[in-house]
Amino acid sequence: MNSISSPTTITPTLQALEVEKERVILILTPDLTNICGVAGYFNTLRLHHGPFRVEYFEINKARSEGKATKAFRIAFNYLRFMLKVLTNSYELVHINPSFNRKSFLRDTIFCGICLLFKKKVVVLFHGWEDNFEESVRTNRLYRFLFQHTFMKAANYVVLSSIFKDKLASLGVAPSSRFWINTTAATPPQSLSLSKKLNIYQPDEIHLLFIARIVKGKGMYIAIDAFEQVKKKVPDCTIHLHIAGEGSELANVKEYVEDLKYRNIHFHGYVLSEEKDRLFKSCDIMLFPTFYPEGLPTSIMEGMMYGLPIVSRRNAGIPDVVEHEINGFLSDSKDPAVFATFLYEIITSPLLYKRIAEANHLKAINNFSSQHIKQRILNVYQEIIEA
Repeated sequence: MNSISSPTTITPTLQALEVEKERVILILTPDLTNICGVAGYFNTLRLHHGPFRVEYFEINKARSEGKATKAFRIAFNYLRFMLKVLTNSYELVHINPSFNRKSFLRDTIFCGICLLFKKKVVVLFHGWEDNFEESVRTNRLYRFLFQHTFMKAANYVVLSSIFKDKLASLGVAPSSRFWINTTAATPPQSLSLSKKLNIYQPDEIHLLFIARIVKGKGMYIAIDAFEQVKKKVPDCTIHLHIAGEGSELANVKEYVEDLKYRNIHFHGYVLSEEKDRLFKSCDIMLFPTFYPEGLPTSIMEGMMYGLPIVSRRNAGIPDVVEHEINGFLSDSKDPAVFATFLYEIITSPLLYKRIAEANHLKAINNFSSQHIKQRILNVYQEIIEA
């Protein structure tokens, strides 16, 4: 496995790449006007400002569509994509599926077109649904599509070692090449972590939950854990800040109101300066997610700002957050477990400061957008030269 963890080994490769300006990479993305998810990932990396000439092929549109319009667009996209692959000398095509039914069925066709015309392909799986993984094992159609498209790609970028193992268990050949690379986080501007830690006093604590507000992200677990830890440390004023929007937001607000919970603040979707201020003002990230995802960017963002992470052993999170080193992880969905973790951090200022310093240093050295960009470019170079 080609694990790409040290940016210091990549710089010479990038210097050599400066002469490769005419090598063209085609990257399949969602509508790049989106500001989160896969589109946000590529907007952050800005790979088109680099040693390769990068083109983006948008596979969908952010605006809503009728069924007939959508069907026509999908069919036209495949035709348009086939013509691009036939008429351009792409050195590599980068496909970005998630391992769920919708993305799988759509992107196996793009992958199949590339393989048909003998183009080199790299596949980066951004999300993973375990239930759909089981469907690929048992459904003959899904199995056939997987075997004749993604399984033949031979080059894979995964967000965690767990996904490398999953692909191998589905039959991906041992001779295939894997690179592990995280999602990217933008370093904070003018953060003085030492100053924040010097004035830290555990008499008022601000917890942060930031994610898309859907059921699997663990908001209800977080809210109940917050209420329980308040009772454990009555001399401490604790606040929970919830940032994000989504289909479950109205129900979450109703839940909080019905139970008359206090000190819970809803911020909606936060960007730029507002997001920066929120991260700087909070002390601990509480994110008990069980959502079928790859690796939440918010985890790296929280670590950038020196926040201890309290989360679950879900998706790629254990590759980034080491239990009792970068925070606390559990397999449980019991709010009491997370309340206990919070209690340990809140009541031990030395533990809090140790984790905060470790997280900031780890994130700055490994998860910044520039480091991730360099690693992806290095992957491209290795595949092209193979």
